[in-house]
Amino acid sequence: MRHRRHFFLFKIYKDQRLLKSQYETNILQLGKVDPSMTGIYKCFYDFSTYYAEVFVPVTEIFTYLVLKVKTSPIVEGKSVTLSCDVAMNSVLNPLHERRKLTFAFWKDGITIRDYDGSSTYQMPSVTMKDSGNYKCNVKYSPRDVVRSSPEVVINVEESFSTPVLSVVPTIVQQGKSMTVTCDFTLHPDVAADTIHPVIYKDNNVFSNRKMVRISAASTDKSGDYRCAVTNSGGTIVKHSKTLSSMVEELVVGAKISVDEQDPDMFSGNNITFTCSIRKGTFLSYTWLHNDKEIGKNCELYDIRQDGRVLYIEALQQEHSGVYRCNVSNHLSYGMSDELKITVIEPVGALLLLIDKEDVDLMPDDGFTFTCSLVGDNSFHFFWIHNEQNLKLNSSSYEFRDGGKVLHIKSAQPDHEGSYQCGVIKDTPSGRTLVSKSGVWILKISSTSDPYFMAFLMSVVVVALFIILFIVCVYKYQKIYKSQCLQEKTQHIRVPLENIEDKTLLEDNVVKSSQT
Repeated sequence: MRHRRHFFLFKIYKDQRLLKSQYETNILQLGKVDPSMTGIYKCFYDFSTYYAEVFVPVTEIFTYLVLKVKTSPIVEGKSVTLSCDVAMNSVLNPLHERRKLTFAFWKDGITIRDYDGSSTYQMPSVTMKDSGNYKCNVKYSPRDVVRSSPEVVINVEESFSTPVLSVVPTIVQQGKSMTVTCDFTLHPDVAADTIHPVIYKDNNVFSNRKMVRISAASTDKSGDYRCAVTNSGGTIVKHSKTLSSMVEELVVGAKISVDEQDPDMFSGNNITFTCSIRKGTFLSYTWLHNDKEIGKNCELYDIRQDGRVLYIEALQQEHSGVYRCNVSNHLSYGMSDELKITVIEPVGALLLLIDKEDVDLMPDDGFTFTCSLVGDNSFHFFWIHNEQNLKLNSSSYEFRDGGKVLHIKSAQPDHEGSYQCGVIKDTPSGRTLVSKSGVWILKISSTSDPYFMAFLMSVVVVALFIILFIVCVYKYQKIYKSQCLQEKTQHIRVPLENIEDKTLLEDNVVKSSQT
């Protein structure tokens, strides 16, 4: 029969609280001890009512650990020293010479100085950013026992407040008074002569005083003002916000002008209005057309150069009317005089048309000129003959279709010469627009024309020369034929005594005589 081995169950308690329960193991490893481990420890095994107990006292190495601040109150710019004061347990004092203490300092949970042998930490010139929760740690070697001091709250007080700049008034008329002040509050423990204010204008030093009064402000006092305050060491610098000040000159002499001097302006042209003044600063421009403000996003207009120029591209009829510009600043304004323009349609191209391709007429022929106008027809037509205007009641011409057509019923020599047509249009301003066509030259043929007579005489002379040449040629041919016949007769003569037939001889003689 085999015997079962019996195992003992051990239980260990501290101050009635079970720490460990395990078979065959009666050892409890606590690790690094600290004062919280002080207490009564008991050991039980199985179900025995017997136990063993022991009181374990854990002695604190440091009986005193405090972080001290040696400066109070703590003001910006001052030097502050933190001191980590510690006292060793008297039981360990005999061993202190053979042990080493090191110190570290913390702010808001972040190490500001790591462990070294100095128990103090120096801050030479504190600022508001140095406010926070501080503590120190002390490390006991060689076992690296670390203890932390209670936290100390440090509030760094302002040596002087953030400056506030004021300019009164911020908008001032030229010649009036203005005051610039850099205002701040000093800490009671800070001497006034250790704080230095500086007023800046456009980032240049304007004054080293806290307040500046200007009795008669000029326009060069306009600008951006700010102030800065520093301590004697220059370690603390505080700036005010920037404030703009305007010294304005009253608006005087607003004037509107246009690049076209003629108030009658043709449709399709470009035009530029300019608004100017004799005096004034910090100006704002407003344009009016027929007493209605022109918006900056209006498609009919283009406002340029900070509103000083009004540009119109491709004039239209709706641009006609009265224009004015209003110039203003915070203290005054000026309205220009009225400028009236009239947009008119330009005179279209004129074409002089004829009803025949040939402009050389014979007497009593009829002829018609037509003046063709491209575009607007609301014009008065007129005709020019040999650079002289024709009268509408002239009996030599007939005017048709409102003057657009000039008709010659019966061409006569005095109709000959150059012809032009033209148009006239009166504008509302009293200006007269005139346009002329090209020139046509009309010729009238006539027997009394010296040029024609000269030509006719030339033809007659040439004809006479031709006739004379023909006569001469004819006579020459006749003489030539007669000479040739005589030569033939001489060649056929024979002695009479050799001719047997006398009758034949007589006939030849008779024929020769006849010839």
